[in-house]
Amino acid sequence: MPEPFVYRCRVRWVDTDASGIIHFTAAFRYTEAAEIEWYRAIGAPFPHLMDDTSLTVPRVHVEADYRSALRFDDDVAITVVPGRLGRSSLALSFELRRDGVDGPDGPPAVRVGIVVALTDRRIAGSVPWPEAIRTRLVAAGAVPA
Repeated sequence: MPEPFVYRCRVRWVDTDASGIIHFTAAFRYTEAAEIEWYRAIGAPFPHLMDDTSLTVPRVHVEADYRSALRFDDDVAITVVPGRLGRSSLALSFELRRDGVDGPDGPPAVRVGIVVALTDRRIAGSVPWPEAIRTRLVAAGAVPA
């Protein structure tokens, strides 16, 4: 099993509500940044996925569980956990923890799950992952269906 990929950031003021707690939408922005860096780390940088400008990777499913508060200025460690890899889909999970507080094995403050589908705008439908990308996704821990 590959080493987990961890992306770090800090809760910004603009990403909090009036009580100083992270706004629920910010978790999605943070995980999207982690996702892009994960693609880069596994050797499949996002721009490479888009070499063919007709390809897109829209989210087809998104969910989140908020278990404890992330507050303004907290350091956040986001672990990317690849999951099921389909013909054209990929499930990813993200665990957001207060870095240095929750510990790497502690319960995450927020869990986010997404499923993306590789699609081609020209046919308005899904297409298979290119073999070179699929190989990298599997090597990074994605589980072929």
